[in-house]
Amino acid sequence: MKFEVNFEDQYNEFLANISNMYYNENKTQSEIAKEFNTTRFKVAKYLQEARDKNIVNIEINHPEIRLSSLEKKFKEQFGLKEAIILKVNNNDASEYAQTLGKTAADYIQTILNDDSIVGLTWGKTLYHAIK
Repeated sequence: MKFEVNFEDQYNEFLANISNMYYNENKTQSEIAKEFNTTRFKVAKYLQEARDKNIVNIEINHPEIRLSSLEKKFKEQFGLKEAIILKVNNNDASEYAQTLGKTAADYIQTILNDDSIVGLTWGKTLYHAIK
């Protein structure tokens, strides 16, 4: 049986370990550098390389942003009691449906009481509101 050591796999594991220490364990680059007997500049380089190799993926979840001033104008213009207008920063239809569904669910919870009767249809947005 032949045992081979793949340097690339070991190096990627090293990048993953450094990334875990920085992003999950909240260690500073200086602390990591000290532990690996290197400089914090090299640690920064390793962290960037981990991102470049998709070992680390950073996802920023922007909150749904309501456009309050536009909601107010809409209510005044059309004589509405309520209006909810969202700013959606993504053209992905699925993500749009999820955002709209969650916002609808949050709103519905504020207006329903125990003896409310609700009629529903079906669609992707409603699916996300119920989910």
